[in-house]
Amino acid sequence: MPQLELIKQSPDNCKTYKYNGIKFWVNPYNVIMQSDDWNICDALIKAGLATRKFYRWDYGHIEYKLNN
Repeated sequence: MPQLELIKQSPDNCKTYKYNGIKFWVNPYNVIMQSDDWNICDALIKAGLATRKFYRWDYGHIEYKLNN
């Protein structure tokens, strides 16, 4: 079973994680900001490790947030 692995944490509480061999970076609010492969967001949601929020008022912006 794949596990979420914390690779590093910066002084401002940004974190780099690895899941299924794919690295991604979250801001201090656990919002996924950068990834080598954006399909990781769907895998995290399916595993129950992240949520997706759609902002219609913000031109259809989608936010992916890692669960605490």
